[in-house]
Amino acid sequence: MDEERVQILFDTFKDEFGLESIDDFKNYLSDPTKRKMFYDEVIQPRYPGNTFEKFENTYGLKKKRKFQPRYRFSIGKWHIGIFRLISK
Repeated sequence: MDEERVQILFDTFKDEFGLESIDDFKNYLSDPTKRKMFYDEVIQPRYPGNTFEKFENTYGLKKKRKFQPRYRFSIGKWHIGIFRLISK
């Protein structure tokens, strides 16, 4: 989560929507269903050219996926790993 950008988003809407604390707002945005609802009801009507994916990327809200080694083996001097994609 991009702390600075989320803080700016919070400051922009806190009075209009009666947001209590930045921590509550962050928890709200961490829930994918609530985040989508916030985008649909608040962000999209005000910024119609913005997509949900762009919104998530701008504020660092989308969970990043990682590669985790599943198998490792060596052939001579080469070390080879077979990876699987996991969600954090």
